[in-house]
Amino acid sequence: MIGKCKLCNKSEELQNSHIIPNYFFKRLKRNGSAIQTEVTVGIPNIKTQDSWSEYLFCKNCEQHINKFEKYVISFTKHPFNVKSTADSKDNNIVQFSNLDYERFRLFQLSLLFRAAIASGREWATIKLSKTKKEEIRLSILTKKLPDELRYACQMKILWDFKNNTPLDTIVMIPIKKILTRGEIIYFVFGGFAWEFFVPKLSRKTEKDNYFIRTDGTLLSPIMDYLSYKPLIELLPLIFLKEKIGLTKL
Repeated sequence: MIGKCKLCNKSEELQNSHIIPNYFFKRLKRNGSAIQTEVTVGIPNIKTQDSWSEYLFCKNCEQHINKFEKYVISFTKHPFNVKSTADSKDNNIVQFSNLDYERFRLFQLSLLFRAAIASGREWATIKLSKTKKEEIRLSILTKKLPDELRYACQMKILWDFKNNTPLDTIVMIPIKKILTRGEIIYFVFGGFAWEFFVPKLSRKTEKDNYFIRTDGTLLSPIMDYLSYKPLIELLPLIFLKEKIGLTKL
C-alpha cells in the first residue's frame, strides 16, 4: 500500500504498524482471545485476536521505531533483571536504575503518537491537537526529546497478589480522563499501567516521581490490579453489556 508516512511525511510503501506492540498480544493469543470492550455503551463486547494495526509508517520509519520498541519490550519481559531496589521508605515501590532514557522516552512518545493518529475505533477518544502531534512527531523523528515533564508517562506495576505474578495477560483499550489543565491517557499492557499526562505533569503529580528521569531512574509503585481504578471501571461495563445482550463472546 502506497501512502504518506505519518512520521517522515514521504510517499512510500506503508507497513502494517501495530499501535501497541504485537508482542504484548502474543500471550493473549496463546490463551485464546482477548475480550475487547469500549467505554461507549452501545458497542458490544467481542472476542478478538486483533492486535490493532494500521498502515501508518514506511519501512525506514518502522525500523526507526522498532529500535526503541525492542528495548522497552525487553525491559517489560524481565523488569527485575534491570538494576532495581526497594524504596527505603516503602517496600511497595521499586526503583529501576541504568535505564536508557532516550530509548524509553522515544518508545513512550511513539505509543502516544500512534494512538493519536490511528483511525480505528479503539483509539477514537485519543485526540491530540495538530500542534501537539507535530511536536511529538518531530521528537520521534529527530530524537530531540521534550522536557522530561512534557508528555510524561507515569508507570505503575500491576500485580496479581493472589497468584503473586505481574498482570501481563491484559491489554486495555486506552481511556482518558479530563483534567483542569489537560488530560491523562491510560494504557494497560506488559504488566504496567502507562499514564500519559498531556501536555505535562502537574506539580502535585511530579512529586510522586513515578516517571523516568533523565538519569535513567524510574520509580514504580506495585499496585494490586484489583485496586487500579481505570481497569476496574471497565469491569462493570463488561458485565452491563452482557446483561443487556450487547455481547458477541
